[in-house]
Amino acid sequence: MKMIALTRSASFVPFVDFLRRGGASVDSHLAYARISPEIFGSMEGLMPLQQAGNFISHTARTEGIEDLGLQVGAATPIKNLGLFGLVLCQALTLNDLIQKLIRLIPSLDSGAHAWLATTGESTIELRLHHATDEGRAQIDAYALMLLIDAVRLAAGPDWQPQKASLDIAGGRLAERHEALSNTAIRNDVNYVAIAFPRHFLSLPIRRARNKVTGDPELELVSTAPSKDLAESISQTIRIGIQSGIPTIEEAAELGRMSVRTLQRQLSHSGASYHELVDRARFLEALPMLEDRRIKLSEIAAHLGYSDAANFTRAFRRWTASSPREFRARLQ
Repeated sequence: MKMIALTRSASFVPFVDFLRRGGASVDSHLAYARISPEIFGSMEGLMPLQQAGNFISHTARTEGIEDLGLQVGAATPIKNLGLFGLVLCQALTLNDLIQKLIRLIPSLDSGAHAWLATTGESTIELRLHHATDEGRAQIDAYALMLLIDAVRLAAGPDWQPQKASLDIAGGRLAERHEALSNTAIRNDVNYVAIAFPRHFLSLPIRRARNKVTGDPELELVSTAPSKDLAESISQTIRIGIQSGIPTIEEAAELGRMSVRTLQRQLSHSGASYHELVDRARFLEALPMLEDRRIKLSEIAAHLGYSDAANFTRAFRRWTASSPREFRARLQ
């Protein structure tokens, strides 16, 4: 079944930070891609992968940074990818790290999957594929550098892959970067990959592991982007409350399907797009109603209503009571 591919903001905070340091007009680029800057207030926030890719490709083109993905990836240790990076850096060996990466990559990005492939008696490849067309060249270049950093956690900070794969003609750009200066790059594939000796799998992770509390992997999985269509749409709507709830046409585009296909698949799961919007608004409203410092007019505006009266009418439809009555019962 189709879904809307979602990714955590942890994947793209490095782009925002890199561009801000370089003086780029980040807020205008975010606005172009309809991404609220508030998303980047949490490393574990979610955003549609297509929007993230649109932001990256538009920014690279507008700012004239053709190797943006490579530059950001080179400047980003994998440990900086929020909960996902924390879990990987707790691995014991490279094999342990890679198995965690393969298993948990959908928890970071529901449009991505990774796998190991044997390419020779003593060589294997770590491969990763993104299910997006928007911004894919930059996203894959970024991912390539992160995969190299992952192997370097065991092989050492100066290790370089002899062979890599990138589904763009990236050899000319890659030569500028230290991690790929001696790497033969294949560009006739639809995935990104690095090759390394099989015996590397048994190497211990060298980087010191920080003491952590709780179970970061459990938290990562419990807050993962959904692979269920209706739930991924609900997550997308909750994201959109900050910058504008997507129309059904926009949601279908994010899911790379027609409106009719979206409606049909939602009907099979017993839901409609309108019902999902109502549910997302209701769940967003509840904690705000519990905070009596927040005015009803402010809640209405946050949920995308033109005034408090429209919010009240919708709330009555959901609960058979007004927001004011509902709030009073919370005492």
